[in-house]
Amino acid sequence: MKYTEFDPEKASKEEKREVYINYCKVGGIDSIFIRKKKNSARTLRKITKSGETVEMDSDELFHLRVAFYKLEAWGTLQDAKKEIENPENELAGRTILICLERALRVGITIPEWLYDAFSKKLFAIVHNETKRWSDKDAFGLERPKGAQREKEIKNNSIGYQRS
Repeated sequence: MKYTEFDPEKASKEEKREVYINYCKVGGIDSIFIRKKKNSARTLRKITKSGETVEMDSDELFHLRVAFYKLEAWGTLQDAKKEIENPENELAGRTILICLERALRVGITIPEWLYDAFSKKLFAIVHNETKRWSDKDAFGLERPKGAQREKEIKNNSIGYQRS
């Protein structure tokens, strides 16, 4: 598989699994590789915890990481779809914005349902169908009711409650 062409929206289940397994095999983002030979700066080698030796071209490793980030963002969007489509969810607008940011950051195509949800909220603001950005028809609450901004900032900085 060419990781440079990986698109999670169009990829088969097997291709998604291959990206996930290979990314885990090389140890994820924190993996440390060493050069195979002094004169071969492009081929990297790593010995995994299980004793398996993994060799990978540095460009291939880079593209594998990018493919994994795309897969991870796509999964986040799929998980958030029910939250966004829930009419009772006062944080749907926030979730839409987070999903858009994730998709744009890794360069994946925004699903039509996410585009439609964003457009509906934006239209309500631009055409004065709502009084405030925080109205449910617009982007709704920026944080859960009763949440303290400082506590939320701290939680996000250490990785808790991240969407």
